[in-house]
Amino acid sequence: MFKKSLGIVYEKNWEEALNQLRTLIDSKDDTEEEIVGSKDDSIETVQYEASKWLKSESPAKVTSKVLFLGESKATKNWKNVIPLVFSKYGVNIGWKGKHAIIYISKSFETGMEYLEFSKELKDLNVSENVQDSILETIDEMDKWREYDDIIKKAFMKRINFLPRNGKLVAKLRKDAKRQQMHYAVFQFYYLCLEKFMNN
Repeated sequence: MFKKSLGIVYEKNWEEALNQLRTLIDSKDDTEEEIVGSKDDSIETVQYEASKWLKSESPAKVTSKVLFLGESKATKNWKNVIPLVFSKYGVNIGWKGKHAIIYISKSFETGMEYLEFSKELKDLNVSENVQDSILETIDEMDKWREYDDIIKKAFMKRINFLPRNGKLVAKLRKDAKRQQMHYAVFQFYYLCLEKFMNN
């Protein structure tokens, strides 16, 4: 079978999400009734660090489609020209023609929004170590009365002080963006990849 080539341009900090996407593409998950994500064995991925992609003209010539994963200098010129097909929980996915883009535009605004997101993340069968969230820690420490305050401080644009519940705030701030990118990769795989590759 002829395989289509997908070039994935990524920043170093998104290697885990890159590997998650490659794992989904390589999985044999189609059923007799339907194609799940993308047709099994139909896509070959080629990875490029964003900094190397920018210095070379050749990558664009060796892939039939290109996905920009995360914010980078390589992404900057595409954000305003590729229309979004999915936007939820600060996760943005778009594609047009030969190019697709996945990036995170914002953090969570409320504790309820993060709870809803966590439930959807779990429903996508994202691996447990990615789901391993602050919610379990808050539950174990009986910190639910302070939950909204923890959320508010974790997603402030800048923290110039050591807040109360500082460790929980720092953990949530770090984990949430990682979770958003995994959520983005799953949504791209299930909702967009096959259409994008066949467009």
